Amino acid sequence: MVYLGKEIIFKQCNKCKIIKDINEFHRYKRGYGNTKPACKECENNTKVRRDTPLELVEINNVVIELKKCSSCSESKILEKFREGGRPGNKISVCLD
Repeated sequence: MVYLGKEIIFKQCNKCKIIKDINEFHRYKRGYGNTKPACKECENNTKVRRDTPLELVEINNVVIELKKCSSCSESKILEKFREGGRPGNKISVCLD
């Protein structure tokens, strides 16, 4: 942390370990310096990984939705994933 008086002006990101301007962190009331521990870029990269887009594959004139597992990196049918927090959502790690 780098302070200017009592105000934090720079902070180290917990994920990428780079010291960044305090404005590069999302606001969070319960966080140290009222910010999230990870910078906006790292937070956004995590969200993108979590919200893996579906792949559409056509087999015998039937369109099947596949999702890539973040653990084994294989594309599998949606039934191979558990339900996520919201209706219709699937978690990013397969059941296998």
